[in-house]
Amino acid sequence: MPIRYDLVPWNRPSPVKRSNFTSLLLHGKKLNIEVDLGQIESFSCKNPSPTSSLLYSDLQLKPLENDRSFLGSGRSGFYRGHYLKGVGRTCLAVGWNSDNFYHSNGLLLPSGAIREFVISRYLASKGLGHTIVRCKGLLFRKLPRKLKDHHTKIFKSKGRFAPIDQLFQAISYKEDNFARASNIIWYLRSMGGGRRFLDDFNFVDLIYYFTRYLDPDLPLKRVENIGPESFVRLLAKAQKRTFENQLKNIQAGVYWGSVVNNYALDGRFLDLEVPTIFHKNFFGAMSYLNHPKIPASQVFLWIGGLELVDFAFDFRYFNAILINQLQFLIANKFWVTDGEMEFSKILVHLLKKYADGEAGWMKTSWGIEKFLSASVSKALSLEGREKKILQRLIEAKLRQYGPLVSGTPKSMTFDLEKADFNLARPEALDPVFPYVFPNHRSNRDTEADWVNSEILKIEQCRDLDTLMVKLEEFKV
Repeated sequence: MPIRYDLVPWNRPSPVKRSNFTSLLLHGKKLNIEVDLGQIESFSCKNPSPTSSLLYSDLQLKPLENDRSFLGSGRSGFYRGHYLKGVGRTCLAVGWNSDNFYHSNGLLLPSGAIREFVISRYLASKGLGHTIVRCKGLLFRKLPRKLKDHHTKIFKSKGRFAPIDQLFQAISYKEDNFARASNIIWYLRSMGGGRRFLDDFNFVDLIYYFTRYLDPDLPLKRVENIGPESFVRLLAKAQKRTFENQLKNIQAGVYWGSVVNNYALDGRFLDLEVPTIFHKNFFGAMSYLNHPKIPASQVFLWIGGLELVDFAFDFRYFNAILINQLQFLIANKFWVTDGEMEFSKILVHLLKKYADGEAGWMKTSWGIEKFLSASVSKALSLEGREKKILQRLIEAKLRQYGPLVSGTPKSMTFDLEKADFNLARPEALDPVFPYVFPNHRSNRDTEADWVNSEILKIEQCRDLDTLMVKLEEFKV
């Protein structure tokens, strides 16, 4: 049974109107919309709009880092069975008056949109469509004249912009059966006096929606009758599934670029906008400087395949916030019934047991390094010298977390070699130069080469008809 967007506690509506985008696929025609905040009058007493005519955007609070101008989805939302991105500024776009145009303009760059579409088909061809929230289609229109210099404002530079980003704008649409960890944190932080004062925030909704999104395929009857033990097992499985999916993506040579808050609770990766498609079993560093040796400063920022470290820290703090906030609500007697209170107490006990036991490796940098070294080495069949290089790469990645990581940084030297791979750069960035394990340098993946070359060709399109034809012809 589909979820009603207006009943999901963290969703907020925005009015929309018909737009002038052209859909790549027939089933996307009904999604030709844009946000119309002009419908929100200064004063009004008219009846609410029907749910089916509104776009619903999700409120978010991330485990580690939050922007003061960030409330949630500022350019995307749920609409008629899909999740649309690039439909304009939503009611959650509180940074609309900011000069941070990247997150405040309501746009989706066409280069990002085509990557969402291409990577969905690419992973599906490898039997890995289940590891992501798949992009189902795209819509495009010519870029309005008033936005002609938007790309230079977004990136605050005169970068090497793809022609399609200077000529068009896009909407992508994905599956809608997901929620983020940041939605749950927002909900927990927003809980006030239970049902003594308000109906909006209650324990039953928390467990129901949390459970539903941990496993969208779970029968509704099981969701409605979930117990504390089953709930914690679902959470543990979902977090384990996230790591397993990422290892599969690494084996397929896909580096996501930005992972924080961009994954679904059930373990699928969500933000498909800026992937780099490497060759099979890619694991190494990337540099924007064409140097024979990797500058340490670049390694700290770009280590392809080590998104797993980000997930470890995200889950570590998500689990801690979940436990601490539930303890606060219990201590202050926010629950209404004895049954809810008892459920909460058992749940906290089991969550602590999980955080200290099965997920205990996330609590220290040493634990993260040991766990990920073993997992990645096994996934990529690394041995000897390669395993030592991997450990140093993980140490470098851990340094990004600064005060959250104890210990003294070790030597940041890497025995990696530059590989001559044909890569399409993500967004308006300079070309990326991959560095890999020495004996992987000659590994050629003709399919990855072909996909990258196709992306580069599509980015050169200067008229809408040609763009549509090239995307329709794209088959992996």
